Amino acid sequence: MTHASGRRCEGSENEILAEADAFDMLDLYARVRCPVLIINGTAAELGAGPDWIKELMAAYRKGIQRDLAELAGRRGNIRVANLSASHALVFEQPHAVADEILTFLR
Repeated sequence: MTHASGRRCEGSENEILAEADAFDMLDLYARVRCPVLIINGTAAELGAGPDWIKELMAAYRKGIQRDLAELAGRRGNIRVANLSASHALVFEQPHAVADEILTFLR
């Protein structure tokens, strides 16, 4: 498998890519009929790990951000809040997460 940068992926990189491709969360979100708040952490580089995973996740996050925006544009029940945080956004930006939730619930 080849990474978006053109570099060939090996070992655990392939496993991570395969797992990400196998789970289609966008399809799941599209089938939900009630109001949905998706809080998306866009700063994958803030997370722990080796440089190659940070690079991989940054590209993945950009694609997710694009796809979520498109989905929210198609589905009026979906609201996407993008926060500059990693996968641990609840710990990195607890007040911003709480504000998004409170705004959504009002």
